[in-house]
Amino acid sequence: FHVTPIGTLLSYFSKDVDTYDDVLVDNMLMFFILFWILIFAFGVVAFKLPLFLAIIGGLAVVYLYVVRIFIRTSVPLKKAAGESQSQVVAHTAETLSGLAVVRAFRMQDHFLTDNLKFQTRSTVVTFSLTNLSLWLAFRADIIGSLLVLGCCLLAVLDSSMSAAIAGVIVSNSFQILLFFSIMSRFLGEIHDNMNAVEAARRYSELEAEHEPIAEMEIPTVWPSEGEINFEGVVMPYL
Repeated sequence: FHVTPIGTLLSYFSKDVDTYDDVLVDNMLMFFILFWILIFAFGVVAFKLPLFLAIIGGLAVVYLYVVRIFIRTSVPLKKAAGESQSQVVAHTAETLSGLAVVRAFRMQDHFLTDNLKFQTRSTVVTFSLTNLSLWLAFRADIIGSLLVLGCCLLAVLDSSMSAAIAGVIVSNSFQILLFFSIMSRFLGEIHDNMNAVEAARRYSELEAEHEPIAEMEIPTVWPSEGEINFEGVVMPYL
């Protein structure tokens, strides 16, 4: 840990540990609950409307393409977010530890300028991640709306279907729209929070510090004498 920036460590042991201990577990639980609800809803609709499977297959290809773009864009943004947060924490912690020096040399303005720069970068990256999640949610809503439209059209065009069965199918299609949008949001959060798991894996693979192979032998008379020489030292207080 001697070569690891303090901001990265503080961010990991505070935010990342809480993420994969609490947030990620809840997200995955909700994702799988919604996933099986969607599977059963698809099964109910496809049992009476086999052509609905063709619509699901076509829109599934579109959805996978959208998710692929989301993942490719989210990875560098999430990495930049972690780095920017670590810079803010490290800069603030190191400045507070040397607050006396900052005041002695009247560098408050310099600290505020650098801190504002780090805060701005962190805010921009966080804002971009939020917009990316909204981008995925918007397209998931469009795909879900197309699923509902296709289901309703098939139910209306099938003249042999009773009104009760058509009502059940349309009701399930609206459930598909609702749960599909929520599941997509949890999918995006799971992908973003996996960055905490990656950090845990990276720290777990750090090489441990080894004990010295042979201890240094200290002379019996040590130190033999004590002496400190100051040559050409200037220590002004500005």
